[in-house]
Amino acid sequence: ATRQQFRADDTLHVDGATTLTALGPPQTLYPPNEGDTTASDDAILRLETPGLRVLLLGAADAYALDALAGAGEPLDSDVVVVAVARGAPLDLSGPLGDVLRLAHPRAIIVTDSPAPVIHRKGVTLTTDMWDSDADVSAAIGAQVYRVSDTGALSLSGGAAGWTLG
Repeated sequence: ATRQQFRADDTLHVDGATTLTALGPPQTLYPPNEGDTTASDDAILRLETPGLRVLLLGAADAYALDALAGAGEPLDSDVVVVAVARGAPLDLSGPLGDVLRLAHPRAIIVTDSPAPVIHRKGVTLTTDMWDSDADVSAAIGAQVYRVSDTGALSLSGGAAGWTLG
């Protein structure tokens, strides 16, 4: 296999019809002296293949997601994959909600990330401050799948259509 360095704004042509683009939000969108956490540096990728667009957010933090939402990148996606702490609901009131609304996904796949302790201005955030998966489905119009609940998901198909199950 050929090895290639892959950085923000680079596009890798997997084959004649499939691309993988690194959507690294510009550092200039971060507030001064902020946005330099490891999670801010998580890779945010966009996979495009005939009939399918996938936005891979990883465990990107609020700074990275806010920068992505404001970067003017086309985010329309059929599927969005995001990592959150096991059992934590998706937060539609912040940057993740902004990105999901811009992406207009049909499916949101939630994978587990390490469970960080979240503090903002001396307040510990609790899960009752976030939305349930049913609320997310109703608000975004996408089915939410949690890998921790299903055990595994498979995506199959081609240009004529894709099936997630």
